[in-house]
Amino acid sequence: MKPLYRLYKLCLFLYLISGGGALFCQRPEKPELIRVTVDPETGYDLIYWQPSPSPGIDYYVIGKEVILNPFEPSSRTEVGRVDYTATSFESRFTTSGVESVGYSVWAEDHLSADSINYSYYDGPDSTIFARAVFDSCKATITLAWNDYNTWRGNIQKYTVYQRLGSGLYVVIASIPEGTSTYTLTHVQENTTYSLFIEATHLDNIRSSTSNRIDLFTDMSQVPDEINADFATLGANNSIDLSFTVDPNSELQTYTLLRSTNQVGPFDTIATLNTPEKVIHYNDDIGFTSGVYYYKLVAFNNCGDEVVSSNLASNVLLRGNQDNLLISLNWNDYLDWTGGVDHYQVSIETGFQGIYSDSINVGDDSFFSDDFSSRVNYEDSQSTRTCYSITAYEDAEPGRSQHTSRSNRICFNLNPDVRMPNAFIPNSNDGINNTFRPIFSFAPERYELTIFNRSGLKIWEGSEPWDGKVNGDQVTEGVYLYHIKIFNFTNTGRELSGQVAVVYQ
Repeated sequence: MKPLYRLYKLCLFLYLISGGGALFCQRPEKPELIRVTVDPETGYDLIYWQPSPSPGIDYYVIGKEVILNPFEPSSRTEVGRVDYTATSFESRFTTSGVESVGYSVWAEDHLSADSINYSYYDGPDSTIFARAVFDSCKATITLAWNDYNTWRGNIQKYTVYQRLGSGLYVVIASIPEGTSTYTLTHVQENTTYSLFIEATHLDNIRSSTSNRIDLFTDMSQVPDEINADFATLGANNSIDLSFTVDPNSELQTYTLLRSTNQVGPFDTIATLNTPEKVIHYNDDIGFTSGVYYYKLVAFNNCGDEVVSSNLASNVLLRGNQDNLLISLNWNDYLDWTGGVDHYQVSIETGFQGIYSDSINVGDDSFFSDDFSSRVNYEDSQSTRTCYSITAYEDAEPGRSQHTSRSNRICFNLNPDVRMPNAFIPNSNDGINNTFRPIFSFAPERYELTIFNRSGLKIWEGSEPWDGKVNGDQVTEGVYLYHIKIFNFTNTGRELSGQVAVVYQ
């Protein structure tokens, strides 16, 4: 038998024996729901009510429902039951942190073991559910919330609070009814913001707080610095670049800029997307076409420029030749943090570029090489000399010393040529026993041709002539010669004359 049917039979019996028994079967008057709120410390829901004025109340029952539409309440679920002396209830198993939750309270009068009389109940009061959206690009937090459904039209204000610690709150903003959003600006990166909303009733007594939002402003870590390691000579006359990014950086988007002036304007030559902390790039622009200045710029996730490196520039070596004097000059390297420690001049000789010397010139950006002091007809060095410059960074202790290498330039000296007018093929002491050109500086090569007095070519070669033709000594006398000298260039120098062959 259903409880309500049993209640009806009991009420009918009381009515028949007392004439006024219906009084005993009236529903209890409903308790007045004062407010529902969320405790910002625990997250539990708190429900408060005024007790029913009806006598004989045994229990108050608390029902819960999720408010999807405040105008169309859904079916209730009992979440708690307290005795008639209680005027509040704490709901711990709640979902008010993710949605608005409605609560109702009704009174129950237990007439017998299987008969219950209970009060009517109105639509629920709903908790205020607050949401937050963090915009890392604008450094804002936007809050939005639903109003207190049964106080609609009777709300004095909404107050936005920030929780600083246990029970310690500060007011962020006070907002009139009709506005259910608020944007907090200039938020700090990588900081936890604990925020909640409080609605105050027009009676200035009742208030209801929303769920508490704990939001971490997780912004990508910006690099403290980007170091331009170097700009140096690359393959095929290109420019190799290297940049080192702060290892703690979480950014991955960069633009590489280039200019012909250290103060700009700069043009973007590449957009790079990489997690690497040492970034290499090869600019295929001609190294010797000019002095170029580079910098690497990091962008945050919003596309805003946040950090720029120091400059890196190529060292362009130039020079000129005045007979046996070679003068070099180059631009200063920019822009190592500690500057340039020194420049090193490297010298190579011969067509194969055989290393011959390296000279520390300090912080000078010029160098002169006078070959007049190095003339040696007995042991002549090559007429071809090549130079390059290496800039060395003045690095701080514990940091790598970077370098920047310039282009390589070469010069060809004009050698003085001396041709003997006689030689002795059978010289006993081995001196002057061949016919050969004597140079102040050795050219690339030469071609020597010998003719007899009739103009007939009898010998040719690229080495000294020993006075023999086909293994036999020529007769003593005067012979004609023609020599063509190649000095690492496309043009040659030619000389003709006579030489006497004398025997002992």
